[in-house]
Amino acid sequence: HLYNSAGSFPVTLKVTGNGGCVDSIIRNIEIKGPTGNIEYDPLNVCVPGEINFKSKAQNTVQYIWDFSDGTTVATSSNTTTHRYAPGSYMPKLILSDAFGCQVPIKGLDSIHVYDVTAVPTVMNKQFCDSGTLVFTDSSFSNDIIQNYHWIFPDNSTADGKQVSYLFTSAGTYQVTLVVTTKNGCVDTAALNTPIEIATSPKISILGDSTGCTPLSLTFNGNIISPDSAVLNWNWNFGNGAVSNLQNPLPVTYSQPNQYTVTAVAYNNAGCADTAYRQINLLAPPDVNAGIDTTICKFGNYVLQPSGALNYVWEYNPDISC
Repeated sequence: HLYNSAGSFPVTLKVTGNGGCVDSIIRNIEIKGPTGNIEYDPLNVCVPGEINFKSKAQNTVQYIWDFSDGTTVATSSNTTTHRYAPGSYMPKLILSDAFGCQVPIKGLDSIHVYDVTAVPTVMNKQFCDSGTLVFTDSSFSNDIIQNYHWIFPDNSTADGKQVSYLFTSAGTYQVTLVVTTKNGCVDTAALNTPIEIATSPKISILGDSTGCTPLSLTFNGNIISPDSAVLNWNWNFGNGAVSNLQNPLPVTYSQPNQYTVTAVAYNNAGCADTAYRQINLLAPPDVNAGIDTTICKFGNYVLQPSGALNYVWEYNPDISC
């Protein structure tokens, strides 16, 4: 017979003869060795997962704790603590007495150690002026995540795996996510890089808008809302000419027509503004002073000009009469 625990055990031998007579004898067998148990709590814990161990044992001089994570510790104390990484574990204990006898004891329940890592994500972290961004949770855990709590720059909050927030002004902003699991594990994390909202430039076009061809016009790029950002310029003058200067060189128009002058200014963040200016260029009038005629000295003749609305007459000093 195999005895797997220490103690004193009575053994009875019973003999029956041919005539039915019965006799018996009892002897006590003493199995030396320690006796005891293993207790631990809590069974469910978040990292760093510190567990308290205790053993109620007799005839024990040494406790060999096997934490089932590759770590064993021998102590003379019947209590100890151990910190676990995330996972599930079934601890064991070996009791040793003064004679070197050892008794293994296996735990009755598994220890579960949980962890959670908060990971907030957003698709676009840089845009212009204002806009609504959608934030998505990418957290991971060996537990069930039950709550997603978002904290925005104005200290407003929202709960959910995916939330949105309207940014109304330029600046640098950070958003924080707090996640909580079924077993109470909590982690907090901010975006790995903050959100950058740049200000778009505001521009207009200065210059003449009408005249007669051929005509050379000068246009200037006017910054209505100045800031510290360097602006890049793209001009299209409507006649095939272009420029990348804030104040381009004069532009010559040779054909009468209506033209649209376009200026685009953009900063290093890609924020841009577009300005337009309509110009109306007219052909010079085809003026006729009237038909040629011959008159006598001291005679009068009325000229009948055509081709214009208003006329300004000038004396020709080269006339000899």
